[in-house]
Amino acid sequence: HAAWERIAADTTLPPLHRDNARRHLAQARRMQQGLPARDPADYRAALPVVPAPAIVFHVAPAGSDTADGSEDKPFRTLERARNAVRDLKKSGGGTLPKGGVAIMIGGGSYTVERSLALTAEDSGTAEAPMVYQAKSAQTPVFKGGVRIRTWKPVSDAELRNKLDASVRDRVLEADLKALGVTDLGDATALRKRPELFVDGRPQTPARWPNEGFVKTGDILGTDTFKVWGSIEGCKDGKFRYVEDRPSRWLDEPDVRLYGYWFWDWYEEYQKVASIDAESKAFTLAQPYSNYGYRKDQRYYAVNILRELDQPGEWYLDRRSGMVYWLPGEGVDPSRAETVLSVFDQPFLTMSDVKNVIVIGLTMQEGRGDGIRIRGGADCLVAGCTIRQLGGDAIVVEGGQHHGVFGCVMHTLGCGGTRVAGGDRRTLTAGRHFVENCTVFDISRLKRTYTPAVHLDGCGNRIAHNLFERMPSSAMRIEGNDHLIELNAVRHVVQESDDQGGIDMYGNPLYRGVVIRWNRWSDIRGGTHCGAAGIRLDDMISGIAVYGNIFERCGAELFGGVQIHGGKDNLVDNNLFLDCYGGISFSRWGE
Repeated sequence: HAAWERIAADTTLPPLHRDNARRHLAQARRMQQGLPARDPADYRAALPVVPAPAIVFHVAPAGSDTADGSEDKPFRTLERARNAVRDLKKSGGGTLPKGGVAIMIGGGSYTVERSLALTAEDSGTAEAPMVYQAKSAQTPVFKGGVRIRTWKPVSDAELRNKLDASVRDRVLEADLKALGVTDLGDATALRKRPELFVDGRPQTPARWPNEGFVKTGDILGTDTFKVWGSIEGCKDGKFRYVEDRPSRWLDEPDVRLYGYWFWDWYEEYQKVASIDAESKAFTLAQPYSNYGYRKDQRYYAVNILRELDQPGEWYLDRRSGMVYWLPGEGVDPSRAETVLSVFDQPFLTMSDVKNVIVIGLTMQEGRGDGIRIRGGADCLVAGCTIRQLGGDAIVVEGGQHHGVFGCVMHTLGCGGTRVAGGDRRTLTAGRHFVENCTVFDISRLKRTYTPAVHLDGCGNRIAHNLFERMPSSAMRIEGNDHLIELNAVRHVVQESDDQGGIDMYGNPLYRGVVIRWNRWSDIRGGTHCGAAGIRLDDMISGIAVYGNIFERCGAELFGGVQIHGGKDNLVDNNLFLDCYGGISFSRWGE
């Protein structure tokens, strides 16, 4: 006991050792009181206790916005319910009654055509919160897409003949103009890109090759450069293709290329300006890739009608407003739920809002983000399912003590959550948390730097989550004094290179981050550098990594923990099982 007290009081020791000592002392005190050594509440976020609401409004798909919002006469939209609460606050002198207000939302489908925008006037208080909640055992689903029921065989003979003979009799078409869809978006631009979902599964834009990548040929650009005096590249996008296939695309109106153009840790879509079949060369349209181009880099082509040749592929002709689809094996187009995502704004925005709680909602089939929170304090998103979107599920920008708890986020074009809060200049904690969430099958449209959690600022927490099946990192950490604990991360960094299950990069002042008691499994991707469980890159310093389990992590040059430069990083009391290496270290400049 005395030894633990000395360690806890010794400010010259690493913080993790002092923290462990304090925990041992607290456990000893609990045991002296006849309690279990560990208090589970010490490892869980303190969620708000929601009082019985003073007033309840109801919303249902079959309701009416001319109704009174009672259970027997519910509203139809959340906007109408929000406005009813605003009127109630005005009549009460600007405050909600003690206990607050609950908006109970019935199960069923709600078509979303505009964001539900909450502002400071929609705030509650701790004693009188504002709650948007699914009714018990019901699932309200907010949808940003248009159902397509009018599939028929391709009617344009000239267009039909462009399709491969083996599939042209099976490709179907639908007229989006007849469905009232006028915003056709862009083929690859994030948050503007429509997608086709069939029974919840995203279909594949017509592409070549059908799986994997091909490699760039000789670089033909004239604005050349070298990296490290040896790696040759060019800044202007012109290169040869090796295979003959692209020479068939001369009449395609909008070919896009997706590639890791210079480094295998960063990718972009590029628009093709022209194809020279004689010299087998692509010329790309500006803006060019951020890092330039070099030979033998991975890429594939999309948005090509002639490549609509595999079950589950589709193509949108923006000139005619016609969509073409080759149904997957065993899919009956007359029975399948086929949806084109249309809505391109966040489903819910909260600006400078306090004490608003959102529980049990499902949001899906949009081109953009699910929920965006800016400023404010003490808001909670709990038990929600956010899926089949083109952007991020939940974005938190600033504010204090917002929480994302118990949510399921999957089938996303970008990431799960982006959370920023706290003041790095003063090391004031933001106290945001992402806890008890499941995030998988994300980063579908932006494959790198769209993790399950992108965390920034100071003093925020990621805990008790499951992150799996991602092409790059599960977490991107920036800032100071964050706590990442008790998470399970597996099968990530499946496509990119030089990344980790958790990735930190480039700022030696990102100090005080603690990564403890997590489980990192089956992280063995990478192409040249490799993939690690934890990656501390380019001078990251002052990080504590302890009590973690690493199993089957590391590849190429990386171990379970990879450190590149930096100082004062402490890796202590971790377990490495069947890893390529336990800890790998490369000096600055290597």
